Amino acid sequence: MMNPCDFKTGDIIEDFYTKDHYKVVEPDKRGMAILYNLSTRKNEGWNAENNFRFTKLEGQLELF
Repeated sequence: MMNPCDFKTGDIIEDFYTKDHYKVVEPDKRGMAILYNLSTRKNEGWNAENNFRFTKLEGQLELF
């Protein structure tokens, strides 16, 4: 598991505990991460470095 700041913008991640899926909007903005909750369709603020509970969903295509 990883913290929100360990992901890239645009990654789709899953909360280990709730199984909610999020899209990373900003991985670290002054200690806070902005995550878009795909279920509620709302942005949420999370502590970027103290939430070791996320995993990146596999099978994502990375474009350069």
